[in-house]
Amino acid sequence: MALINCDRKCGCVCTICSILSSVIFGIVAAILRFRGLIDFSPVFLWSVLAVSVVVLVVVIAALAYGNQLRECKWKCAMLNTLLAGVLGTILFSVLLLGIVCIRSIGLSAVLGGLLIAFFSLAVTNTACLIKCLALCQK
Repeated sequence: MALINCDRKCGCVCTICSILSSVIFGIVAAILRFRGLIDFSPVFLWSVLAVSVVVLVVVIAALAYGNQLRECKWKCAMLNTLLAGVLGTILFSVLLLGIVCIRSIGLSAVLGGLLIAFFSLAVTNTACLIKCLALCQK
C-alpha cells in the first residue's frame, strides 16, 4: 500500500515508488532481453504504442473536460511523471518499430529496457493519479 499513499511532509511516496519500480522493471527487461529470454515482437510494440496513445488522449480529455474545482495536492507532479512515461513509451516503441533489424543485442536490450521502464512508469503513475484524484477534497 505504500505505492499509493501520500505523506504529510509535501512529498508523494506514490510518484517516487512508481519511478523506482519502473527502473527495476526496465533493468530486469534489459537483462532478460540481453540473455535472449524475451523478444519484442511488432505486435507487442504496436500494442504498447496504442495503449500509450490512448492514455495520452484520455488524460488530455480528462483535464480539458474534468471538474477543475477539485484540488489534488500532487496532481502536477504526477501529471509530469505520467506524461514523461507516456511520451517515453511512444518514443521508444516507435524507435523499436522503425529499426527492423537490430544487429547488436546490447542495443536491443537497452532500448527494450527503456521501453519497459517508461511503460511501467506510465501504468503505475496512472494508478497514482487516479488514487490522488479519487481522494481529493472539495
